[in-house]
This record gives sequence, C-alpha cells and structure tokens, in this order.
Amino acid sequence: MIGLIVSLMFGLLIVVSLPALGVHIEGRLGQAISVDFLMKHFMAIAGIESDGVEASAGGVSLRLGWWLSLFYKWTESISNFILGLGFGFPLVDFYGNGKLVREPHDSYISIIARLGLLGFVSWCTMHFFMVRSWFRAYVICKKIGWKVGEDRLILFMGYFVLTWIYAIGEDAFEKPFVAIPYYFFWGVILRLYFKLKYDHNFIYYLSSYNNPKMFLKND
Repeated sequence: MIGLIVSLMFGLLIVVSLPALGVHIEGRLGQAISVDFLMKHFMAIAGIESDGVEASAGGVSLRLGWWLSLFYKWTESISNFILGLGFGFPLVDFYGNGKLVREPHDSYISIIARLGLLGFVSWCTMHFFMVRSWFRAYVICKKIGWKVGEDRLILFMGYFVLTWIYAIGEDAFEKPFVAIPYYFFWGVILRLYFKLKYDHNFIYYLSSYNNPKMFLKND
C-alpha cells in the first residue's frame, strides 16, 4: 500500500513538472497534459463543462438518457425483467459521426438489459466463484512461499479491477479486444488454482523449491 501511494505521488509530481520542463504531451483530445488538464477531465465525469472538454461533459447527460430509456424497457414486462431484452438488435438508437451506437456505454447495464435479472445474477455469481478461486490461489501461494505466483496473481487482479472500472462508463465487455483477454486470463487463474489445489506433485515442487520447511495443509 505504501509503495502504491509513493508511486501515485511520484506520478503526480511528474505531471506537475512537465510544463515547467517544457515538455508538452498531447492527450486524446489534443490538449497538453497538465494538472489543469486532469482537473478538467475529472470535472467532465460529473457533466461539468470546461474549455476543451465540452463534448466529454455533454456525453454524461446523453448516457443518462440512454440508461433511463433502457430501464423503462427492461421493467415494462415480467419477461423482460427476468429474461432480458435479448440479442440481435442495438440497445441504443443513436448515431454518432454517422455510425450507430449499439450499446449504452456501460457494460453492466448492457448485461442486465440483454440477459435480465436472471442472467445478471448468474454473471455475478460466476464472478464471485472466479474471485474466490483467485483468493484461494493467492492464499496457497502465500503458504508455500511462491513469490512469483503471488506477483502474477496480483498483476492479473490489477487488470481485472481496471476492466471492471472501465466497464462502468464504456462498453468494455462488448469489445472483443477487451472481453477475449479478460476471460482468457480468468481461465489462466482457474487452471492455476486447480493445479495448486489438486496437483500434489506441483505443490511439492513449489514448496520444496521456495521453502522446504513449509507444508501445505489439505483443504
């Protein structure tokens, strides 16, 4: 935790120092990265318009309108509420830059709208068991002193958390370049947990290699 705080402070110091050093790095919207740049973007999340981020701030009310419209569609009948609206059609009937926006820019709303309450609860339950497997794998790595396994599990979890945050304001799980590695990495976690829990030769090798004096107790 201390290392994370130090890293964040160091990163903020670098951002503050960029203008003074004469270094100008442009962001996605063409503005130079600075403290003012970051503040404007954080304010845009709440829909507060500032110079250069008017479009981003205006998108907040637009997305809220999409989400409210989908809520009405989702709750207009028992079948829609339980089983969802289904697939094969856009959830959002909006054109931006001449292209149809199919999803409401929130993966969780897309999931519950298309799959309904039953599907959303199933999706959340699946993630509960996956996270539990990650946690148990991490505990086993701690017991046998496998530092490499701990580091890799933390790295994977960092990626998962960033994806969950990304899905709040974007259609993350609807994008193949996000969804494919996301579920692939979860497959790696589940396979690792299976090896750690049931493959005693694998456990014996890791235990003796990392800390011969420690023995893993059976669950």
